[in-house]
Amino acid sequence: MNIIENMRNIYINDLKISRYGSTTEGWICKGSKADAISIRLSHSATLTSIGFYGNSITSLIPVKIIVKRNDSDSIILKHEISYKSTGNSGPIPVPVKVAMDAGAKYTLSVAINSGDTTYYGTDGNSEVVCDGGFKVSFDHSPSSSNSTSVDQGQIPTLGFKISKTND
Repeated sequence: MNIIENMRNIYINDLKISRYGSTTEGWICKGSKADAISIRLSHSATLTSIGFYGNSITSLIPVKIIVKRNDSDSIILKHEISYKSTGNSGPIPVPVKVAMDAGAKYTLSVAINSGDTTYYGTDGNSEVVCDGGFKVSFDHSPSSSNSTSVDQGQIPTLGFKISKTND
């Protein structure tokens, strides 16, 4: 099989993972505490976005994002950005680019400074399995000082790009 035929056997999936069953309003986000969750992937992938909740008005909301690989305690991404609240409960994806290895545990930590409250997710899932067998497992993070957990809180969606060999 030559290189071109090999390249035809590789395809890329773009996936959006939603981890909450419902949304409500009233999460305090003043930027001084972190909302964090730990994740583990079944396949290597690139994290392409982290979803954030806005509030009931349209406004810019500053956020500090840290992605850490737990086994080495190394910071892979540290980023400060503002996203625009849409005035409703729909998550707003913020682009990132973080390569993640299968089986390794990572912590996503965010400090959201809405100045008031935001929407937040409830009825959280400890695991989300997509078509093709890609699985994301969620676990409580000790870095979460603003009460985000597997069951409720922030970081409602994650975007991934997965390269797989077409067997």
